[in-house]
Amino acid sequence: MLAELYISLQSNIESLDMAIKRNDEARKSCQLILGSFDSGLAYNDSLDQHFSKSLYWYYPSLTNNAYESLKSYGLHLITNDSIREKLGEIYEYKFVERYSLRQEEYFTSTVAPLLTDWFESYNFFDVMKPLNYNELSRSTKYKHILKTMISNRLGTNRTYKISRQVRINLAMMIKTELNK
Repeated sequence: MLAELYISLQSNIESLDMAIKRNDEARKSCQLILGSFDSGLAYNDSLDQHFSKSLYWYYPSLTNNAYESLKSYGLHLITNDSIREKLGEIYEYKFVERYSLRQEEYFTSTVAPLLTDWFESYNFFDVMKPLNYNELSRSTKYKHILKTMISNRLGTNRTYKISRQVRINLAMMIKTELNK
């Protein structure tokens, strides 16, 4: 069971790393767009990729099958109290999932309804051409959305980094226990 948990933790750490990296890329696209607006730069089609990328939100696909199996057999099988406590901290408190849901709700309720007013089409993993770049660059709503997306990504990544470190610590504890 500990070996399965260890493998699951490693997979979750990799998934968190990818989410952190992708959210940082999306945040940088938001900042680049705002910088272009603030500098009064004319439209350039190289921004089209950033318009799309700025809307990405990444959340890790965290697996908990090993933990659920352990729960069905009984957590008492883990004799190390520290490991058992950390397992509950990681798998029972769903901080990562809450941030992901919060981000998705913001996008669905606030951002998505406005995209048709600003862009020819919404292409999640492609490019987005603005209907009127000059209007878009002056839109306080769009700027507010970009700033909120930056803030959300920073907060989400802070949570992901904490979650990542807790998983690393638990993986090291499990590895030590397995080596006994």
